[in-house]
Amino acid sequence: MAVNKIYSFWLVIFLVLMPTTSFAENEAVLKLLEEDVKRKIVLLSDKISECKEIANSSSLKLNTKTFEKLNIDRNAFLKSLFYLNVRNRNLCENSLRQSLAFAIGQLDFTRNELGLGISDYSKSSFELLYESSELLKMKVHYEMQSKAFKNELEKQIGTSPFDFSLVTKMLDSY
Repeated sequence: MAVNKIYSFWLVIFLVLMPTTSFAENEAVLKLLEEDVKRKIVLLSDKISECKEIANSSSLKLNTKTFEKLNIDRNAFLKSLFYLNVRNRNLCENSLRQSLAFAIGQLDFTRNELGLGISDYSKSSFELLYESSELLKMKVHYEMQSKAFKNELEKQIGTSPFDFSLVTKMLDSY
């Protein structure tokens, strides 16, 4: 009988302490994941600033005579140029956007496993990962342009961020 009392005592202690330990561990895991998200937000913010700096220091000059020969109207040209501006900026920031989105996804997955709701960060992860319908429309418009035009535009622009407003000011003659 004394053995049963000892087992009962330890069973009660185990049952009382286990949820506390588990709760503390859960809190530690959530804290770790939230700190990772915050760290990646700072890294992405720094990368966005770096990409803006690259765009602002860009000395991109387009040879518009080539485009005149391809008979591209100004509106189609400007839409294509704007799309490539956004695309190039996204290329510059993309790896850190994906890293942050993954960290947010991991946090939400873990919160879900623990029976908690999604984090406040989750709402912004859609904007980080996915292109807006407006950008997709620009992409469709761009893809509908002639291959010769797209090849020439991409050859002249490349994949680095550039200052769209500065480039369009240089295009006043086009």
